[in-house]
Amino acid sequence: NGIHNADDFYVTDCIQQIKELEQLFNLDADKCYLIGLEFAVNIVPTISNKDLILSLKYHSRKEFQRDRTHEYCKRAGSNYLTIKAYAKDIQYPQYAEPNTFRFEVKSQKSQYINQLGIKTLNDLKNPAVYNELGNRLLNEWGKVLLFDRYALDESDKYLNTHYWETLLYEKSKNAFTEAKKRYCKKVGKGIHYKIKKLISDKIQYLKSNKKVCVLTGFKNSKSVRFDNPFEKVKSVRFDTITKYQKAHTGYCKITGIKLDLEATGSRYIKTATLRWLKENNETKYLELKKELLPDGGNTPKYESNEIQHLAKQIRNRFYNPNKIKQVGYNRQLPAKEQLAFKFA
Repeated sequence: NGIHNADDFYVTDCIQQIKELEQLFNLDADKCYLIGLEFAVNIVPTISNKDLILSLKYHSRKEFQRDRTHEYCKRAGSNYLTIKAYAKDIQYPQYAEPNTFRFEVKSQKSQYINQLGIKTLNDLKNPAVYNELGNRLLNEWGKVLLFDRYALDESDKYLNTHYWETLLYEKSKNAFTEAKKRYCKKVGKGIHYKIKKLISDKIQYLKSNKKVCVLTGFKNSKSVRFDNPFEKVKSVRFDTITKYQKAHTGYCKITGIKLDLEATGSRYIKTATLRWLKENNETKYLELKKELLPDGGNTPKYESNEIQHLAKQIRNRFYNPNKIKQVGYNRQLPAKEQLAFKFA
C-alpha cells in the first residue's frame, strides 16, 4: 500500500502497478516521459550490513560519502548517476528482514534513463526492460571498491584510504583502475564477489518468481501455474473446495474472491484477477458482470475495455460504499459460489 519498499517487489508486480496507475489516473503511458528513475535490490548478506556499508569506499572514481537521510547510509555520484547503499532494516525494522542491505541506482537525467531502453512509462510494462535494469545493478556494483578486512591484513596498503586518494592524483588516469584490478585479484572471491552473487540471485528470483494458483469452488475446478512474463504456463493440478472466510485479509472485500493474483497489500481484486477469470472461468466472470456492471456490461463510456470497467466498479464500491445506490451493490455473493485461490 505504498508504506514501504523493504520487501520484494517482483517484475510482475511492477508491471501490474503501472497498469493500475494508468487506469486510476486515466493516463496515456506513451505520453508520460520519465525524467527520473530509481531501481534497487534488497539482499541479506552473511556479514553485518553495517560493516558492509562502512567498508564501501568508491564507485568508479567517486568516493562514497555519508548520507544522513538514513542511518548507516552512503552514496556516491551525481544527478546523472547516484549510487546509494544503506541498511534497510534500520529504516523499516517492522517490515524488513534483519540485516537487509539495499543497493540502489538512481538517475535524474533522461540521457541515462534512455540508455536503458526507457523513455516513457509504457516502456516499464515491457518485461525485457527489467533484464537491462538487473544488468545495470550488477554492472554498477562491479564498479564498487570496498575494503575487505576479512581477506587482507589491516596493514595491507590496499586497505589504506591514503593509497587510493594518491592514485586519483596520478598523471595516468588508469593508475586507479589498474590498482583496483590488482586488489580484486588479490582478494579473490571475497566480500565483493559474494555480494555480487547475492544481488544476481535476487534479480533472477524477482524475474522468475513462480506462483501456483488453484481455482476451487466449482465442479470443474481448475488450477494453473502462474509464472512471470518471461516464462510460459507449465502445469495443472486439482484441489478441494475452499469456503469463503469474510474475516480473511486475503479476500476481496467486495466480491469475496481471493487476492493471490494481486500485489501484496491489495484489498480488492483488480485487472489481473479479472483477466484470469475471463480466460479461465467464464461462468464466474459473467456473474461478476451481471452483479457489477449496469445493463450487464454494455460498451463502457469512459474505460478502454470491459476489464477496466469492472475493475473501476469494484474500486468505487471499495472506496465509496455509501455513494453507490444501485440495487445489489452492497450484496455479498453467496458463500458457496465464492472463488478461492491458493498458492503452493
